[in-house]
Amino acid sequence: MNDIFVEEIVKKQNTAVDKLAMFGLVLLSVVLSVILFFVSALIPQFSSIMIGLIVIAVYFTYILSGDFNLEYEYALVNSEIDVDKIAAKKRRKKLTSVNLRRLDFFGKSTGADFEKCLKDVSIKKVFACRQKKSEDNYFLVYSEDATRKMLIFSPSDEIISVIEKLNPKRY
Repeated sequence: MNDIFVEEIVKKQNTAVDKLAMFGLVLLSVVLSVILFFVSALIPQFSSIMIGLIVIAVYFTYILSGDFNLEYEYALVNSEIDVDKIAAKKRRKKLTSVNLRRLDFFGKSTGADFEKCLKDVSIKKVFACRQKKSEDNYFLVYSEDATRKMLIFSPSDEIISVIEKLNPKRY
């Protein structure tokens, strides 16, 4: 069998709650900056400190707002898929690594097996999908470091076909 390599990036779609949280973060930063500005005008001795605090507030708002710009990278090499979370196209964090030959379940996120696994509190959930509730999502149940995990993701048809070939009985 030839080596298999598939890599893809999936952008998380922000929900209304995400957008509201981002708006609240920006609003909080603006209100805090205005208050600090007026305090610096009223007490000139502390103006340099207040301006420093304004800069810090704006900087942290910028950093935290990047966490609303999420992408997931799926890198499938032979029978192993690595899933990374990328925030603001800068910060990368490895979410999980799955040996596709050792799956307990694989399927669309619309079946009874999915609902059963989703409700099972002993299985740790790893979300790496465009939207949490989408009919285009798939799921994998597997063991990693003696912990049962469930990966909910939005793979391409190419990745789906590789998983089906590696696990014909699990689909």
